[in-house]
Amino acid sequence: MKSHLLSLGCAATLLLASALTPATAQTLLFDFGGGNTTIKGPSPDDPLNAWNNIGTAIGTAVPGTPAAQLNAAVTTGNVATGVNLIMLSRFNGSNENGTQVATVYPLDATRDSLFGNTETFSAGANFFPSFKLTGLTPGDNHNLTFYASRAGVSDSRETLYTVDGAITSTTTLEPANNVNTTTTVSGIKPNAAGEFTITMGPGPNNTNGNHFTYLGVLKVEVVPPQQPVVFSQEPADTTVLTGRPVTFTAAVNSTPPYTIQWKKDNVDIPDANQFSYTIPAAGLDLDNTKYSVTVSNLAFTATSRQATLHVANDLTPPTLVSGTSNGPFHLTVVFSEQVDPISAEDLLNYSVDNGNAFLSAVKLQPDGKTVLITPGQALTGTLPVSVMNVNDLAGVSIAGTATVNVTFPQPDGKSFLLDFGGGDTTEQAGTANDDPLNVWNNIPNSVASVDGGVLGGLVRNDGLATEAGFATVSRFNGVNTNGTLLPSPFPVDATRDSLYGNTEAFNTVENITPIFRLTGLNVAEEHDILFYASRMEVTDNRETRYTVTGATTAFADLNVANNSQNTVSVTAMRPDAEGNITIALTPGPNNNNGNHFTYLGVMKVTPRASTGAPVMLTPVVANGRITLNWSGSGTLEWSTTLTGTWTPYNPAPTSPYSEDIAGQRKFFRVRP
Repeated sequence: MKSHLLSLGCAATLLLASALTPATAQTLLFDFGGGNTTIKGPSPDDPLNAWNNIGTAIGTAVPGTPAAQLNAAVTTGNVATGVNLIMLSRFNGSNENGTQVATVYPLDATRDSLFGNTETFSAGANFFPSFKLTGLTPGDNHNLTFYASRAGVSDSRETLYTVDGAITSTTTLEPANNVNTTTTVSGIKPNAAGEFTITMGPGPNNTNGNHFTYLGVLKVEVVPPQQPVVFSQEPADTTVLTGRPVTFTAAVNSTPPYTIQWKKDNVDIPDANQFSYTIPAAGLDLDNTKYSVTVSNLAFTATSRQATLHVANDLTPPTLVSGTSNGPFHLTVVFSEQVDPISAEDLLNYSVDNGNAFLSAVKLQPDGKTVLITPGQALTGTLPVSVMNVNDLAGVSIAGTATVNVTFPQPDGKSFLLDFGGGDTTEQAGTANDDPLNVWNNIPNSVASVDGGVLGGLVRNDGLATEAGFATVSRFNGVNTNGTLLPSPFPVDATRDSLYGNTEAFNTVENITPIFRLTGLNVAEEHDILFYASRMEVTDNRETRYTVTGATTAFADLNVANNSQNTVSVTAMRPDAEGNITIALTPGPNNNNGNHFTYLGVMKVTPRASTGAPVMLTPVVANGRITLNWSGSGTLEWSTTLTGTWTPYNPAPTSPYSEDIAGQRKFFRVRP
């Protein structure tokens, strides 16, 4: 039986668990050059990859000294490794005349390089640069790719790269006027000590008078042992009605990375390079076509069976399945199959209350079956909703006029609605963008973007003022005004802007993890908390995790990117003993934005009667007496130890209860 314990002078411990992810193959990038160093960042740097920079300070240092090496090189994912680069024979210096139009590597990597020479130049003659890579795994295969560029010359400056590992391999590259050409030594293992030695010298075609040699970029890839490609799932024969989408899927057991190519009737399909291939709308012209997929890894290739697509003519009209509403400005209708977007988004094909209700917008949802309709006026009660002239994907129209009765719910009179944003605030007034039936609490930037910001006296959605309040614990960065203007569960003035945080530097600040607290809540009530945010016109994932902590902790994740309809919730959250619920915003596990932006636009808090066990509230100790308070129904018990015998009070007291504890050590609990 669960009980809630209270001990005078007890402590609490929070345990945090972390998930471990398996190691992946490593790739390391080395930029050899002068002042133009390559970092992970915006153009002309590399927005996706971390780099190791070998400048003149390392490349021309005295070999054997600490200055002549780079330790703990990082992977392209910016993870430190045990790989070191150690100069054995120095470069002469840096050349800044490389190409500035390459696409194979960033500008800061291609525009400069380190060089050697055999005849006398600048610092001297007989510069045969040499270095070694240490800390590698002896049994692993590696690909070493070399790049260099020297623009504006008319002679050959061919450079020979010699790689000594378990075996010796050589390769050459012409840096003269090079833009995107690279050269690679493939599948080579380090020596028994886990080392490669790389030496540079003039290639056999080098005609330059000083026999210059160059190195601008070295890419080191660890190649895992390759297994044959074996299909665990092959594309299956499929029958589909005209106008419907169809997807072929395959899977393999082997060693990534994979190269994937789907074929239609043995001809490559452009841009079909994933493990599934979707035809958005199958026509009769595709009947009896055949689809297969070829999958390759670094060593092996396999081709699947050919799956036959059968396309049948669709003669069945769509039907109206249901109609629902979650408020006076919200209506959705659902069809039995995917429908044509043109007919589905024609407002003239819908009627509410026999045409007496004004409709302002209509939008087909991503599933292709659900249509969101936005009334232009507040709708109340149960009203008939009619649909006509909507076609399925094959062009077959719904039969006649289909009608369903929909109940439009009214405000519950208990919820708190909070609008997080800037100047676009949501009011009670019944004009276009505002909410004619609900009263809102606006959390402005001036309160949320400073630590310690406070807004008291939150009002319920029926306008009743309460003792609940809002307090900023850790600030937001600022306001984003690029939210949706499309139909959504909330008014436009609530969805078009939001407050945001970020982990990487943005607007001169970083590590912004917004945290705020709802205060003055009834500890005897549970609370359902709904979150909404929108950031339109982006191509990355901006998943935001909302972590809610009261008497317990829960979280919910929402991808804000291009969102108009989706919300997430945590339910049955009870405040802590002080009547507080704390909410923190952090990037969700799928957030791949470079700044890891997080957002909050709307929060709805709905209290309801607690269905859980009683909760012991904070005791008051004064003048040798303790006063105990608890919520809910339960039996107060005491004990001299946590593991001892618990004794109920007789007669059973009700909250609050007070007794003299001078000189005593007692534990108290309320048992359901």
